[in-house]
Amino acid sequence: MLRFKPNPSKVSQKSKSVRNNQNAILCSECKHWFHAKCLQMSTLSFKFYLDQPNLDWTCLMCSLPRLNDSFFSEEMDSIDRILEASKERKYANQQMADINDINNEDNTSEFNQFISRRKKKPSEVLLIHLNINSLQNKFEELKSISDEAKPHIIFISETKIDVSYPNDQFHLPGYYMYRRDRKKEVAGFWLTFTPLYPRKS
Repeated sequence: MLRFKPNPSKVSQKSKSVRNNQNAILCSECKHWFHAKCLQMSTLSFKFYLDQPNLDWTCLMCSLPRLNDSFFSEEMDSIDRILEASKERKYANQQMADINDINNEDNTSEFNQFISRRKKKPSEVLLIHLNINSLQNKFEELKSISDEAKPHIIFISETKIDVSYPNDQFHLPGYYMYRRDRKKEVAGFWLTFTPLYPRKS
């Protein structure tokens, strides 16, 4: 427990009382207050404990292991708990990795199904819209999607490019391009379309 201005009548540390204008921290074990300054606790550390009221702090004396007949058995229990926690953490990490693999497989299979449907019905007009958040960093990925899906229109928002990027840098062969830039790192859009619209016979 931490107090910014503890009650001086209830606070003592080595016969020094903690006044209202001093930072102090309460040991959760012995229930004694300690000056943050005497502990050489940085302002950042003190603020951390202040922001975490549910976090217990233990003084140095209370942090030492209890030396009694059961010391070694307690130590072994601690090691067993550490090993058990390590196994649980390893298991949890493996579970998360498996979930991520499944999600990635699902995303890949969805894209593959989309490409498969697209190949079966290439005459349907396909428009792709992406909020890409920086075109210059993702253009190769966009080009790869375009090569696979063969869309008729691609509309990109949040391009975050300016006039310092030439049109040739973002040209897709077989497409016309129109772009509307703003300042670099701010919005903008990019539109590209093919002149070969599918026709019904």
